[in-house]
Formats: sequence, structure tokens, C-alpha cells
Amino acid sequence: MSGITTFQSGIPIRLRFNGDIAAGGVGLAFFGTDAYDGGAGGAGNAGAVTPVYLKNPALSNDKKVGQKILDISALGIPAFGTTGPTQPPFYLRFPSRSNFDVSFFKNFAISESKKFQFRTGFFNIFNQAYPTRIDTSNPDNSDINLRLNTTCNKRTTTPTPNGIGGTRDPGICDPTGGFSFTPDTIANFGKITNKHGRRVVEFAFKFEF
Repeated sequence: MSGITTFQSGIPIRLRFNGDIAAGGVGLAFFGTDAYDGGAGGAGNAGAVTPVYLKNPALSNDKKVGQKILDISALGIPAFGTTGPTQPPFYLRFPSRSNFDVSFFKNFAISESKKFQFRTGFFNIFNQAYPTRIDTSNPDNSDINLRLNTTCNKRTTTPTPNGIGGTRDPGICDPTGGFSFTPDTIANFGKITNKHGRRVVEFAFKFEF
């Protein structure tokens, strides 16, 4: 008998906003400059405005598909002109993983120079599955819904100066009115949507002569 056992910590999670608060120009409105780290649309970057951590959002990661491992009530949206920490103060990761590969083999002697060997291998012998894909922008590409989608609380009702001598139509987001999480985010953020993993079994015969 032989085998390989693997234990892995989960992939680090760095949360970032989507939706209205991450739209172009909001960071400039918040801080009067666009010289922030990464930009709101940069892949993997925190963006101009980052979440406020009211408490540790991590829940038990021993969850089934459809259950949550992150608590949306632990996250807040900063008020106008402020932002949360660029680096999360808590140790946020995907669920940890373990894997067990085992092989068994038996030799059957026919003579001093000839023998059969029967071998079987079990990869992921306990048939364990885990969420492994991460995408903070698109829940369809992530095994855990990490989309913090936001909506603007206040919009203009009259034409707004565009800064170059003209105006823009009503309906422009007024960031001083704050932002809120969308109902879909409140209902589904932190929920496990998929898991990956399967048992693979192999059999082999070998004749030595």
C-alpha cells in the first residue's frame, strides 16, 4: 500500500465593490483625485472605495452548496469621502481542502523469474468536493458568490453641468447621498454555488518475466 495525503489552506479572498460605487468617476468625486491604487475597474484591485469591516464576516466554512460562508451584515459601505481598508483586517479565505490518494498492489509469484502484479489506485478516495474558482465580479464564474453589487441612493432630477460648458441629462448618481447593497447581494453574497472534485479509480495488471 502507498499513498499521498494533501492538506491545503483556502485561496485568499480580497473583497471589492461592484455596481454604482465602482463606476468611473465615483472615486474622483469621493476624493478629488483618481490617483488611487489600481482603479475601480482593474482586475484584482481593491478600487477607489473599499468595504468597511464591522466585524469578521467569515462563517464556518464547513458548508454545503447553497449555504453561506460570509456574512453580508459584517460589511458596510463607506460614507462619502471615506473608504475602508485596502487590506482586509481579517483572515478571509476559501474553505481549506484535503485530498487522499491511495494505491494497493499485490504480487502473485508464478516462478522465480515470473510474476503477476495487480494494482488499484484511488484518487480522492473519499470523494470530497470543494469550491475552488474565485471571481469577485461575476458570480457565474465563481464557486462562491463574492459580488458586492451596489446601487446609488440619490440621483439628480435636473440637468447637471458636465464641466465643459454643457449639461448632462437628469439621473446622474449623486455620491453624497450614499450607496446601498442590492437585494440580490443581500440575499446571495457569500453563498457557495458550486463544488468540484470526484473520485477516480484505476485498475492495472502487470506481468514481469
